[in-house]
Amino acid sequence: MDILIHWNIVEKTGTTQDNQSYIFWEYQEERIKIDVPTTDQSGIQAYIAENTDRFFRIVGAPAPSDIQWKNDVELALLDLAGV
Repeated sequence: MDILIHWNIVEKTGTTQDNQSYIFWEYQEERIKIDVPTTDQSGIQAYIAENTDRFFRIVGAPAPSDIQWKNDVELALLDLAGV
């Protein structure tokens, strides 16, 4: 299976030549090939969900749980500071 991974996604606004604005996204992207242990769709979805952090780390991107952990720590520090 080919898995396309996007991270550092930033929404931006551009303008066409006739001054119409539009939204586009800039991001980093990598594709990896993974052998999945099953062929049924629900099994594949479960495998991807269970291994998402590993896939991000394979391409050198911050894993979703890393980002959540950082957010949790920041919120805990703000709470301790009474902010």
